[in-house]
Amino acid sequence: MADLSDVTNMKRRAEERLTEIDQLHRDVEKVSSKAAAAILAKDYGSYSTREWVSGVIAYVLGFAALIALGYYLLETISDVSKDESVSWQYVALKLGLTLTAIAASGVAFQFGSHALTRAATNKRVQLELGTIGTFLADVDDDAAVQQAKVDFVNRMFGRAWEEKSAATQDGTTLNVSALSTAADAFRRMQGGA
Repeated sequence: MADLSDVTNMKRRAEERLTEIDQLHRDVEKVSSKAAAAILAKDYGSYSTREWVSGVIAYVLGFAALIALGYYLLETISDVSKDESVSWQYVALKLGLTLTAIAASGVAFQFGSHALTRAATNKRVQLELGTIGTFLADVDDDAAVQQAKVDFVNRMFGRAWEEKSAATQDGTTLNVSALSTAADAFRRMQGGA
């Protein structure tokens, strides 16, 4: 009979040890999840900062191109006198340089706008990743916590991105179509002159 009680005690201690290990496993998962969220939040924050700086630089370059263009046009106009005849090559060169500067500043503004939008989105992700654990810490319902995390992942990394890219493609198609129409009109003006 003594052997049976020893086996029973060993079984009980093994079950207690297994329970402790399971609890330790859950605690490690929670801590590693929080650490991973903090690391990802930091990465999103630094990416957001880089995008913001890129956007600001692009806007500054766009404004600088427009200011340089304005100065260039003022200098060009002041060089031409009222009685002077101007060749079409001179006009075409000046018009080409002007259109190039306008296009460059437009590209800079569009890049800056996209960069600032990405910066804001990444900052939001950083803030959500950094606070989701804190906000869910006092929720005792594990299923609700898991559902909130799954909803966050679906919102940040799921279909929301696909919908935005489709809208961007439609806008890009519209811009290319408008540019094509403007180029056709310019060619007709040259042919008719």
